[in-house]
Amino acid sequence: MFGSTVAECVTATTNSYTMQDLEACTVYHVTITSISLWGGRSDQLKFDTNTNDAAPGAPENVHVINQTNTWVELSWNNPKDRANCVSKWRITYTKTDNKLQMLMTHTPDLLGDNFATIYDLVGCTNYTFQVSAVSAKDVQGSTRTTYASTEDADPTPVVSLTATAVDTNTVSAQWTPSVMEECVDHYHVCITDVDDLSKNCYDTTDHMKSFKNLAACGQYEITVKSVSPSGRLGGFIYDMAKTEDLPTSPPTDLEVSNVRPHSAVASFSPPLENPHCVHEYKANIIQLEDVSNLKHAELATSQSLVQTLAGLDACTNYGLWISAVTLSGYTSKQVNQNFTTGEEKPSAPRALSYTEIAQDYISLQWFMPQDNALCAEEYRLNWTSSTDSGHQDFTLPNHPVEVSVKVINLSSCTSYTFTVLAVTPLGVEGQTASLTVSTAC
Repeated sequence: MFGSTVAECVTATTNSYTMQDLEACTVYHVTITSISLWGGRSDQLKFDTNTNDAAPGAPENVHVINQTNTWVELSWNNPKDRANCVSKWRITYTKTDNKLQMLMTHTPDLLGDNFATIYDLVGCTNYTFQVSAVSAKDVQGSTRTTYASTEDADPTPVVSLTATAVDTNTVSAQWTPSVMEECVDHYHVCITDVDDLSKNCYDTTDHMKSFKNLAACGQYEITVKSVSPSGRLGGFIYDMAKTEDLPTSPPTDLEVSNVRPHSAVASFSPPLENPHCVHEYKANIIQLEDVSNLKHAELATSQSLVQTLAGLDACTNYGLWISAVTLSGYTSKQVNQNFTTGEEKPSAPRALSYTEIAQDYISLQWFMPQDNALCAEEYRLNWTSSTDSGHQDFTLPNHPVEVSVKVINLSSCTSYTFTVLAVTPLGVEGQTASLTVSTAC
């Protein structure tokens, strides 16, 4: 046998001989020598011959000698039968729970180079490996099987997450895993109440989770992390959702303070029912006097519990109405508070003129002041001439826009100067308007 130190010699009396019990796939070195009757030897005839191809036997002691999360190294011994027929090694491997087979061929440099490393494996996965020898003519021998589990690795993170409010007390979360998940055993799902930072977490193998018994109008953060079999966490993904609204009761404890001639401060407390559902507060202010410049103003909505009311008229009765508004538009009943702004000196009455002149009287007319007209509780009229003087106060209800008065008991053919001003409830006199006119002769 070529390469072997073992030699076998036979003697034949014919010119042919059949060698038996040879090993398959083996090259033999043959030497033939003729021997005469008296023992003389001829020159040797030398040649090589080989036995036919055959299926190698099964490899021995197939086992795993090293592994990571992406590769496994195998080792085995030569077959006991027909080891010389081994031309290469055929390794098939599958995920243990999957029928899809992958094939690898290992051609050794030397007989006995019985090692192979299988790359590009998936972490946290059970694999089945089958090793068989293949002859030069691609005849495959019997197989031997071994198993390995690749090591743990960081699990593949979730690709997307959508959190949706189902109703006033429920939020649903759905997520999409990676197309090729690796080392994902389950998912760690948490929901956090943004208002009080309370947090609850759950483990699930599903791709969705419903969170029930939540507070209405609550803002919630949902996070999802993939988890490996050993507990390693993948990157997290989050989304926000707010449970649906419930109507609220009216705001409470409405109070108007720091009342000045042109401003005031309104303060109030949240509603007693569903206060966390309030998105903003809506305020309306109405001037209550039945005069031509009646005002009805809708103030800008605000989330503040304290609002400054600016641009008001002095000495004016106002009604303030405030309601609570949810994000979806539910508006509560209104709460009301009336107040009166402070005094401020009125400007001069406008367009002072006469409407009738007689020998002993003059009829006068003027219009309410431009500024702080409602602070004019009464009008003070004074007149003087070269011979006499006088005054008269006029208290007029409901703050008329136009005022007409008649000054009597005057002297004929006499020039009079009239001055008129508005007086506030506290007796503060405003600016004056004047007119000079003569009685008839």
